[in-house]
Amino acid sequence: MRLQKRVPNLLIIPHVSNRSYFFMVKARNVFKIESTIAKFQFQILAPWYRSLLAYIIYLILLVLSIISIVNIYTRKLKRDKIKLEKIILSTTMEIQTKNRSFAQFTFSRNNTSTVLNYFIYD
Repeated sequence: MRLQKRVPNLLIIPHVSNRSYFFMVKARNVFKIESTIAKFQFQILAPWYRSLLAYIIYLILLVLSIISIVNIYTRKLKRDKIKLEKIILSTTMEIQTKNRSFAQFTFSRNNTSTVLNYFIYD
């Protein structure tokens, strides 16, 4: 681990994992006299995006996203269903209209041929 000292009385220690640490320091003055070792205990916490609260928020967002996607897809399916029902209804009415006109045409043709047959064969 490489220590960086950029500002006086500030020590930057990069890439330290989150856990408890002991920092032991010993000072030496200009007369080469060393002090006793001082121990400092400190703890590095996980970043906010890896905290328990963040994971709960991620889970809630995931569930809400899934629910939203399902709702959007369901609405799309309902719109498509209504559109298809309208198409089927219009097609059915068109077929019924054609069937009625065909039936009327067939009926009138049969009556005409019957009348003609009556006059021809009588």
